[in-house]
Amino acid sequence: SVYALLAALDKVACDQRTNGTIVMEELKNLTLANGVSGNLSFTQNGDRQDPTYSIWNYHRKGNAFVEVGWTGTKIGSATIEPGTEVCFGSW
Repeated sequence: SVYALLAALDKVACDQRTNGTIVMEELKNLTLANGVSGNLSFTQNGDRQDPTYSIWNYHRKGNAFVEVGWTGTKIGSATIEPGTEVCFGSW
């Protein structure tokens, strides 16, 4: 996110902001709380720590996507909205 990059750049000296290695280290050490997609932090590999993914169904008749739940990367972390089910359609 742009906000994460700005927060990391704010911690880097002005004359070092074009140094990608230094900026990346600040991003890896960054923690932002209560963002739109939850808390944001990164692993030492630069991947998002504990990401959350939305689960969507596509309805052909209405030509619309409907969010039916969300999941993380850990087994058992999926949550499906009550009264809905995930549809695995074929094209």
